[in-house]
Amino acid sequence: MKNILVLTAVLFSGVVNATDGYICIADKSTGFTSENGEWQPVNFDVAEKRYFVRKATEEDVQSTAPWVYGEFGQSVLAGQCDEPFPTGLMNCHSGTEEFKLNTKTMRYQLYYWVGYVVSHDRGVRRRDTPFIEIGKCSPLG
Repeated sequence: MKNILVLTAVLFSGVVNATDGYICIADKSTGFTSENGEWQPVNFDVAEKRYFVRKATEEDVQSTAPWVYGEFGQSVLAGQCDEPFPTGLMNCHSGTEEFKLNTKTMRYQLYYWVGYVVSHDRGVRRRDTPFIEIGKCSPLG
């Protein structure tokens, strides 16, 4: 936990106030996995899944959006986010997933669609499994 707090402070130092960033922690994840060519439902372990959503900075050269999101422990951002709607809904996306954050209810939903309909494996078996994940967020600052 101490490492997460230190990482949070580094990522957000000087750029976060009460509405400039969020930390999100996963509660549950369910999806499908392929074993021996058969797709089966599965629940995934999310004990270590932590995300951040924050306003983009000048250092986020790959982002043209006003907000960005990512997973703690990863070296690159996961994707970009639009400004929240008046309803509080913020839409974030990458090439392979959709991340939805409601800034009023402080809940998020992550949908990873690769693996069943589209696979990046080009004939080689990979661990891509489609899933949906839900969790709760807190404002930073």
